[in-house]
Amino acid sequence: MTPTPRLVRLIEPLIGPDFRDAITGDLVERFELDLSRRGAIVAHLRLWRECFMALRHFGRLSTNQRVNPVRSFVADVRFGLRVLRRTPSFAIVCIITLALAIGPTAAILSVVDPLLFRPLPYGRPERLAFVWERGGNGSPITTGYTTIEDLRARATTLASVAAVGSWQTTLSTQENPERLQGARVSWNYFRTLAVPMMLGRDFTREEDAQNKNTVVILSHTLWERRFNADSSIVGRTIPLNETPRTVVGILPADYDDVINPAAQIFMPLGYVATLPWACRTCRHLTAVVRVRDGVSFERATAELNQISSQLVSAFPKEYPAVGFFLNPLQQDVMRDARPALLAILGAVALVLLIAVANVVNLHLAQSIRRETEFAVRAALGASGGRLIQQLVAEGLSVALAGVAAGLLLARAILPALVSRLPANLPRRTVIHLEGSVVLTLAVVAVLIALVIGLVPAIVARRRSLYSSEMRSAARQSAGHTRARAALVVGEIALALLLLCGAGLLSLSLTKLFDVDRGFDGNNVITLRFQASGPRYPDNAAILAARRRVLATAAAVPGVVDVSSITLLPLNGGLDRYGIMAQDKPLDHPERAPAATGYRVVGDYLKTMRIRILSGRDLTEADARDTSANPVVISASLARALWPGENPI
Repeated sequence: MTPTPRLVRLIEPLIGPDFRDAITGDLVERFELDLSRRGAIVAHLRLWRECFMALRHFGRLSTNQRVNPVRSFVADVRFGLRVLRRTPSFAIVCIITLALAIGPTAAILSVVDPLLFRPLPYGRPERLAFVWERGGNGSPITTGYTTIEDLRARATTLASVAAVGSWQTTLSTQENPERLQGARVSWNYFRTLAVPMMLGRDFTREEDAQNKNTVVILSHTLWERRFNADSSIVGRTIPLNETPRTVVGILPADYDDVINPAAQIFMPLGYVATLPWACRTCRHLTAVVRVRDGVSFERATAELNQISSQLVSAFPKEYPAVGFFLNPLQQDVMRDARPALLAILGAVALVLLIAVANVVNLHLAQSIRRETEFAVRAALGASGGRLIQQLVAEGLSVALAGVAAGLLLARAILPALVSRLPANLPRRTVIHLEGSVVLTLAVVAVLIALVIGLVPAIVARRRSLYSSEMRSAARQSAGHTRARAALVVGEIALALLLLCGAGLLSLSLTKLFDVDRGFDGNNVITLRFQASGPRYPDNAAILAARRRVLATAAAVPGVVDVSSITLLPLNGGLDRYGIMAQDKPLDHPERAPAATGYRVVGDYLKTMRIRILSGRDLTEADARDTSANPVVISASLARALWPGENPI
């Protein structure tokens, strides 16, 4: 027997006592084998290399050389990928489960982020707000031009007060005339929002006057679509309702009008206080204000309420109640949509939690099959933390693959989701799969990886899998059973919560669809009609043009009934009037009930299949009866004016 080499005797004290005998024995045995087969030179060279490796992994060299945690984690990820390749069905099920939950979550988050959380694209948007008057029932209502002028003159806490109202016009070119949605704004509207022009200039104070508001500003989209992004359009005139208007400015591409989302063209308001439609009760304008820096919204609201009290004292019949609402712009524009968006976001978050619980449950089941592997690695010296790191690395591989597949799914379904959003919803044009959403999902992937790795590891550690004793892989412990039972209970609870929410939503939709609208909209086609410009100088010319359009439509084969109305039902019109019965005068006329007025031409009630409960329909003769001015009223207005009486 060959004596123990001197090199082995030198390194023997440097090897840990737990491995000393086994390591030195292997080194000597290998040296003797190489010496007999390959000669002394090869045997000594291999012995030097094997001794160095023994010191590195089992000796004192390992204490002086720190392990690179990044390399260690990358190695764990590679090992995890090899493990997943050995069980492809398990990996595919986990990835698909996560992708089906992450995809809708990413799509909904891409919608919710710009609508609720991302700042508006204006200068200092947190200082912008709406000012609403207080209605008779305490709800916010729009305001009139004279009231806005009072706010501009009296409010010291407001840096700027602007007015905006809806506007429709026709780009009456010889070829391809087009109906445009626009807005009429006070001269300082874009200055209040702190939005500079991309080309040209803003409105001036002098242009915001009656008969001088002959200039317009175009949105970037309209400028590109109808004028081919021609910069020379600034300073030229375009025909609007057959009247020339001068283009003075082009808005930037990133301008997003959250107040009038459909607006493509803007014109100065051109109001003066003496106009009939500029009165205090002509509440068809929206006030947009900028609160001064350093002034709290509470202080500004207190001043506005003081101004309201003064106005009500001076004009008691013009205001239904004392007080103004000062609502931050970003919160107010999404006030109606916020609850629904948050509810949908919460629902997809619950679905994501259920998916994660499913994947964790699958990993728990998979860890039962790997008990022998864990026990062997623990017996070879792997610490509990090292094995937890391995499980987390495997979980990260699954989570990242699930997130990648989910992002592809979100990219596919997001356009369809956006197309189904309401057309008047603000900020629809900026909904994209942004980097912030991807970064958020990357963080979610890390959290999922931690859960996937830690839960099986904690359960296994409680079973002492990381001890030096070998355990049987065929026996499932109570620890696994309790953990999986807890996950199942959690999944059932989340699913039950989602089921209850879906049931309540379905019930609400069912009741909503069962509501009798009072008309039949089936097989009804609508057409927008506007007669304006020099060819229609008065109401008689407009009415004649409207009748010609109706006669032409009635001659189309298949058309049964035609009629015209100023506002479509359920369209949210603002053509409202205070109504008071002459035989029952009110002590306070400002408290008269308000009703939306509709002016019709033709058999509108017949066209919409609206039943007449009492009396008769309007006729052509009624249009010429200027003495009686016949009207048809709703049953709700009849009950409000003449409760328990016959209104005919």
